[in-house]
Amino acid sequence: MNADILLFSLSCILPFFCYLSIGYASKRLLKIRAESFIDINKLAFHTVLPANLFLNIYGSELGDIDFAGVLAFSVIALIIAVVFFWTLYQMRNIPNTDRSVFIQASFRTNFILFGIPLTERILGHAPSGLAGILTAAVIPAFNVLAIVVLTIYSGSSFSFSKMLRDMAKNPLLAAAAAAVLLNAFGYRLHGMTLHILRSLADAAIPIALMALGGRFVFARGSGSVFYLVEALLFRLALIPAVATAAALMLGFRGEALALILVLFGSPTSVTSYTMAQQMGGNERLAAQLLVYGTSLSSLTLFVFISIYKAAGFF
Repeated sequence: MNADILLFSLSCILPFFCYLSIGYASKRLLKIRAESFIDINKLAFHTVLPANLFLNIYGSELGDIDFAGVLAFSVIALIIAVVFFWTLYQMRNIPNTDRSVFIQASFRTNFILFGIPLTERILGHAPSGLAGILTAAVIPAFNVLAIVVLTIYSGSSFSFSKMLRDMAKNPLLAAAAAAVLLNAFGYRLHGMTLHILRSLADAAIPIALMALGGRFVFARGSGSVFYLVEALLFRLALIPAVATAAALMLGFRGEALALILVLFGSPTSVTSYTMAQQMGGNERLAAQLLVYGTSLSSLTLFVFISIYKAAGFF
């Protein structure tokens, strides 16, 4: 593996690490309250991230893109991961509050933040609408699977209607639906509207990642250190290795493989902590998986990108 490949991989990952570090350093040096970063994250989720997703789908030639293979592979792989880790942790002598968090961490990643921008850096150009469509597809998949797991282990009642209402109010799904409709009917945005959306989209990843970095709290893990380390190895190494190996055997290359790598190799989603907190999971454990997983993912993604770039798969 030559130096150019390593520099390329570093250039893919380093901006994300820098944004996270700036957010964390801002909290420590500027004494910004943790609540402020929560508000910034909420603002990003309802404004700049939807704008970023909207433009990715809206500006693509959707009719020329084959969605079926990647979408089917991703959803089936997510379900397999849930079943496998559900079985694994069911055999462990650990509290149900821990089981739900570990299972959720096995499949729910921060693809919403990492998916489109990291794929763009891997490819060296803007991804097609496939990235946006996959993002829109995994959002409900993540939500449904997480709610089922957390509901079963918390002992609370499951409300299908509430889940549908929550998904209907999700700004990312609304942005994706609007982009698909405008694209399908050939409606073109011009002038100030497009300029504003592009400005918001450009700010999406720096703002969202700085807000995430500002919420980091490094502390000792909850419960067994062995289980925490094991879960991080599953999340950052084993799962992406198995998923991408299966994708390669099925013939996925280029953008499709990059998206699959980012989907299964990204750290645990920040939403996993919020849902664990709201639905009776071990919120401290969820926080540790989020913080340490996000920090270490810079290294693991660097390794995966370097290997697959050197092999010519991207």
